[in-house]
Amino acid sequence: MRLVVVVPGLHGHTKRMRLLLERLREEPGFGPDEAHWLLNNHESRIWSTGTLEQVGRRLNAVIAAEWIRHRGFDDVVLIGHSMGGVILRQAYLLGA
Repeated sequence: MRLVVVVPGLHGHTKRMRLLLERLREEPGFGPDEAHWLLNNHESRIWSTGTLEQVGRRLNAVIAAEWIRHRGFDDVVLIGHSMGGVILRQAYLLGA
């Protein structure tokens, strides 16, 4: 089983990524029996208070909780759009 983490950009929502996610779920290794999808709508905006590190820490904690809940995964796929990619990178670096 693989974990797929999806994070949209600023002002974004994973609902806007619906077509992409539907297409990815059709790919080998990403179907419902092969992958657990974690859609993270971080709710960060251009005028949000807090830091990138805080948002990254929250995402890192969510990923760690999924890891524990599912007793690990064979691999993890990170998908981020724009600032979502930066948030994912921060969460990754904090977890490394």
